[in-house]
Amino acid sequence: MVQIVPKRRVVIAFLAFVILASSLFLLASAGAQKGLSGYDLTIALEPTGVAEIVEVSLPDFGITQTSAVPSASVSILIADLNRRAELAAGAQTLVTLRITARSAGTASIIIQVKAMDDDQGGGMSPQVQGAKITTG
Repeated sequence: MVQIVPKRRVVIAFLAFVILASSLFLLASAGAQKGLSGYDLTIALEPTGVAEIVEVSLPDFGITQTSAVPSASVSILIADLNRRAELAAGAQTLVTLRITARSAGTASIIIQVKAMDDDQGGGMSPQVQGAKITTG
């Protein structure tokens, strides 16, 4: 017997931003119909020197770990132990970043998802939409 499983579409997205001094950015995910058990991702600003991640705020899902800031990139690891990240109802905040301008220019926000799993243990391959920031 062959079972056809519909493809899950999970989207992670930022928008385009202009930074004059310091701004907050929200990374959100939508479309995970089976919840979210955890994720391991890295967010980087390229080229370096234009802006810097100075603060990372994570939702209260359970176990969280981030690399040190300030930095041009941050690694984030989250495990949702109590099923607090239920995405079927709509978009869910994955991380909020405070980014500060360091010099005038444009940088790309690069999002690399190393792992993302649903509540049933299935892996997810989210569609990632990065963004550009302009500092001035």
